[in-house]
Amino acid sequence: MLMEGEDFAGCTKLASLSLNELMDRHELLLKTGIYKTPDPRRPQLKSDNPKLKKIVDSNAEEFATRVAQITVEEWRLFQELQEKKRDLESPGEERPFERVKPSMRKQLERRKKLSSLRDHEKFESYDERY
Repeated sequence: MLMEGEDFAGCTKLASLSLNELMDRHELLLKTGIYKTPDPRRPQLKSDNPKLKKIVDSNAEEFATRVAQITVEEWRLFQELQEKKRDLESPGEERPFERVKPSMRKQLERRKKLSSLRDHEKFESYDERY
């Protein structure tokens, strides 16, 4: 976002806002064209971006209607889509429909089989103890 230290001084709700929500707000403003990233080659040009205080210190309704200039319904829908996107991109988990090269299919099947066997062994060892 290219913010200066003095921009953060006036924000009272910055610490209480989750990182995901802050990133969602920034992403929405970029996609709607309200926020434009400053050009690093011409930093002297000032853009009409909303102040950080307006972005951070407003509740969901004020942010959607006054800052992003969209409806609250559109803001909630955008948040749901971002959450689904994060779930699909989360590391360490397989995607529900993962593309697999034909040469790697057997390796994937072995990996799935081993993981299901390990899960089964965990439950058996738990039952044996109790």
